Amino acid sequence: MSEIKAQIMAYITGKDYVPVTQDRLFSALGMADGQRADAQRALHALCAAGEVRVSKHGRVYANNEEYLCGRFSASTRGFGFVRGREDGAEEIFIPPNATLGAIDGDTVRYTVTSDRPGGRTEGRVSAVLAHAVESVIGTLTEIRSPHSGRIRFALQPDRKQLSFLVYTDNAADVGARAGMKAEARITAYPDGEHDALGHITTVFGPADSADANYTAILHEYGIKTVFDRGVVRLAEERAAAPVLPDGRLDLRDAVIFTVDGAHSKDLDDAISVVRTDEGYELGVHIADVSHYVTEGDPLDLEAFARGTSVYFADQVVPMLPAALSDGACSLHAGEDRYALSAFISLDERGNLLDTTLARTVIRSCVRGVYEEINDYFGNGFRSAYADKYRPVGQMLSDARALYEILAAAGRVRGAMDFETAETEIVVDEDSMPIDLVRRERGVSERMIEQFMLCANRAVACWLYERDMPCVYRVHEPPDEQKLAALRVFAFNTGMDVRALNENPVRACALRDLLDQAKSRGIDGIIGTVLLRSMTKARYSPQCMPHFGLAAPRYCHFTSPIRRYPDLAVHRMVCAALSGSADRQMRDRMARFAARAADASGENERRALAAERAMDELCQCVYMQSRVGQHFCGRISSLAAFGLFVELENLCEGMVPVNTLPGFFTYNERNMTLQSRTRIYRLADSVRVRVTGVDLSSRRIYLELDG
Repeated sequence: MSEIKAQIMAYITGKDYVPVTQDRLFSALGMADGQRADAQRALHALCAAGEVRVSKHGRVYANNEEYLCGRFSASTRGFGFVRGREDGAEEIFIPPNATLGAIDGDTVRYTVTSDRPGGRTEGRVSAVLAHAVESVIGTLTEIRSPHSGRIRFALQPDRKQLSFLVYTDNAADVGARAGMKAEARITAYPDGEHDALGHITTVFGPADSADANYTAILHEYGIKTVFDRGVVRLAEERAAAPVLPDGRLDLRDAVIFTVDGAHSKDLDDAISVVRTDEGYELGVHIADVSHYVTEGDPLDLEAFARGTSVYFADQVVPMLPAALSDGACSLHAGEDRYALSAFISLDERGNLLDTTLARTVIRSCVRGVYEEINDYFGNGFRSAYADKYRPVGQMLSDARALYEILAAAGRVRGAMDFETAETEIVVDEDSMPIDLVRRERGVSERMIEQFMLCANRAVACWLYERDMPCVYRVHEPPDEQKLAALRVFAFNTGMDVRALNENPVRACALRDLLDQAKSRGIDGIIGTVLLRSMTKARYSPQCMPHFGLAAPRYCHFTSPIRRYPDLAVHRMVCAALSGSADRQMRDRMARFAARAADASGENERRALAAERAMDELCQCVYMQSRVGQHFCGRISSLAAFGLFVELENLCEGMVPVNTLPGFFTYNERNMTLQSRTRIYRLADSVRVRVTGVDLSSRRIYLELDG
């Protein structure tokens, strides 16, 4: 047995080891069925000796802090969590007195201190290996020493997870004063007992001004708004070249058209729908960005670094220069454009029969607009847009029929159809928010979404069947602990939760739960808790299922103008079409897919955080003139420090717990905030008064009426 112990320890302490279950461990070690019993005894002995531990998720770890490393996520209340580096790793709870001064995002080494069955795993940080934050943005304050009376400047970080001050000694040198928003580079990190020290590098202006906060958000998230001149020149040169068939499939005489928002400029997808003997042929024609942006050139390096276009109210920070994003790669009606076309054969029930991909030249015949097509669908020949859409009238009729088939097929397959309300920020000529409206999606928006989902599934399968690398879009099932919380909460509201007891749970069970909630008028409350139970979709070079779509294979293919992973997938498709994808090229493409997946994931998170921060800022600017006014709303979230309310105008504000009458405690299990005489629950209707707006923290403060 000592030999098996040595084998186990050598394997799980290897630098490339990713913790796995004991069955997978034994398989990786090549243990035959007859050896499994001995291997099990060896593993139990190692656990008893404290050399190995098995997590509550069944994964085997070397119980040596040299090998226990992960990313620290800080809370606003002092404690934090560490998640291991491998996908699907458990979360380790770190109490406030055990963080060793680690700040949000740090890579840390940790030791497990408690791992009770059925309880949460706890630990302590033993070393900070790498700091994720090199500089912070916040508001300068003056702090007087109680001993010497000396006044010092300190930066209070805007990020709520950074619960420390950064003392600085050069505020006067750069013209910074108290109340200004600034950035400081950290020169000494907090250590659990002392705050940080830093050096001011940028002063944005008064912390209560919209312009200073707007600039600070772009700066904080590294959103580069200007392209280098060389990159712009290269884009313009390539965009100026004439569009020629050059051996491509010529579809310029085919009926193909785009459908986008009225103000969209980067039109990267067009469609065609044809009835066939078997059912339908759906054509999804995507701008061939890979023709203009070749691997490793300056345009590609710029796109790789940006990863995605970023959208703020009426503005966009594009991934590619305008000569490509709004010009040569945008499928404008009546203009010849290079495309990568997917021809997807479907039967009458929406089942995928076959997929053909080709590099093409297309000419869109109509610039479709969502609102116009919705009107056309609703009013037919009486629509004000009937003449515009007459050339594609029959195809639109077939497209709508196919959309309904695909939507029904998705439900049969078990896909979720979870749609949350989106807020559109209306701005004036100076880009200042003047209104907030709920963005409604009609048939045409849902139709195009279904067609793009279908194309993404089909292309992922096409690459997989040819043993080609791909940047997959994967989505794991919900975390079991969060799913258990959802089960309890839904049961307490009177919902039938039996389908949630299946192991593994299916996406359709969550969809059906939401349908139940809609029929009872409580879909808002159930939807909020359901969203919290879901994992986030991510990019991966490994082929894994997409839980929410109930798809065994899925990728992003349809938006290469604004998403780098789509451009990466296009390259892999083109390599397969060229017939030059030998083993050496496939290996190189596989390495590229891994790099693209990793970078695209980071860029996506950064862009989403920036967009969320900008939306919060716009809401605050909009509400500045409404301080003192009264609104109705619903409780959208609860925490120990207060409750959040979504107002009838779609803004969200916070009611601090210290403004509530009485002593309130937060029940995380039931998601309630309660005192002796009052209980607040998610989705409760309340009436509030706006008491203040803080642009710097991007927070709207409320108090309850009555």
